[in-house]
Amino acid sequence: MKFILILICSSLFVACKCHKKIVEKHTMNNEEMILIGKVEMLSDSSDLIKVEDAKIVGNKLEIKVSYGGGCENHSFELIGSPNISKSLPPIRSIQLIHRANKDACKALIIKDLLFDISAFTYKKESGSTIYLQLDGWDQKLLYTYP
Repeated sequence: MKFILILICSSLFVACKCHKKIVEKHTMNNEEMILIGKVEMLSDSSDLIKVEDAKIVGNKLEIKVSYGGGCENHSFELIGSPNISKSLPPIRSIQLIHRANKDACKALIIKDLLFDISAFTYKKESGSTIYLQLDGWDQKLLYTYP
């Protein structure tokens, strides 16, 4: 009886998944992969994700995210609302969509994402400014079209 109990306990111990932290950065030929932001209606269908940091550099939005996973490929989209507030400067809501592909693994993934946000400009004129309000991020991001 003791042997069976020890066998069951040891198999449960081995079967438990450990939590690990994975840091990823998408690269393609030693260059960062740039995803393209697009203007369309915002979506309610996104898997859990946490925005750790967000900043605009030129026409690019750099977002550091964390999420659970590790067994499946995850994909990301950045969507900007077609509606713009009439404030000065105007404000556009943007949303990061995360598709986990039913990944049931529990590793903490930290990933840097890079998006071209030129589609989110107010006017395609040099110096045109707009605030981007990223869902899940408290601060508005000021974007000035170069």
